[in-house]
Amino acid sequence: MVERSLIDCHVHLAALPEGRNGCYISPHMLKSPLFRFLLWKHGLSPDHPSQANRKYVDDLLTELRASRHVRQAVILGLDGLEPTLTERFLEQGLLPNLAKLKERGSYQRMQTTCPPLSPVAWSSFATGSNPGKHNIFDFISRDPKSYQPIMSSVRIRGPKRTLKLGRFLIPLSRPEITGLRKSKPFWTVLGESRIFSAVLRVPITFPPDRFSGIQLAAMCVPDLLGSQGTFSFYCEHGEEGATHDSDAGGQRILVKRAANEVHSYLKGPANSPVNK
Repeated sequence: MVERSLIDCHVHLAALPEGRNGCYISPHMLKSPLFRFLLWKHGLSPDHPSQANRKYVDDLLTELRASRHVRQAVILGLDGLEPTLTERFLEQGLLPNLAKLKERGSYQRMQTTCPPLSPVAWSSFATGSNPGKHNIFDFISRDPKSYQPIMSSVRIRGPKRTLKLGRFLIPLSRPEITGLRKSKPFWTVLGESRIFSAVLRVPITFPPDRFSGIQLAAMCVPDLLGSQGTFSFYCEHGEEGATHDSDAGGQRILVKRAANEVHSYLKGPANSPVNK
């Protein structure tokens, strides 16, 4: 019986500024002797950043493929995992599986993004860029024309071409769904080198990226109303419609009691082909 140990593999990728790859190196750093020596050691030329970046990734992939230990890597991300509570629970023996990962691999705290919000941090995790590069600063943004809140990660618009037939409005083109996160995620970079990836429920991945792999989007996927998840709140009193700020959003729907029955309805998305 062969016992396989868990290997913690950290890969820190650096790149020379080139086009819109989101990388920045100060002129002082570019001219420093140490930086020049590192470029020379790896056979990279700062005068040809595109070729240098590609060679750096290719050399790294060659080393990983030649390794007897790293055949595949699994990255498990836990959103909102507070470090002080995690460390306390580890000491109390309440997280045995995480304790095994810590013992057989490694454990250290990591600095988060500014602002420290889930869509911002996960976008930086995926792209290696700061918010100024990947363009995600919050869950929502504002429409500069109306100042109304809109989704920060995706823009959804109806079809540009339609045909009106009486009370029906027939779409003649596809709706427009545009992802607003910029920079290139690491699974796309891996796909360009023919390395397959399975990306499951990583936030800010809608619409799904085109890459060599499979992807199931998660946080910030819009619902059929185009919102971040509008819920229905059924109650006997109050006004129907949008709930107040204290209700944390959603739609209030009234119910009526009749003897031993309660009558109401289920509210779904609008019937888009009907022209109102």
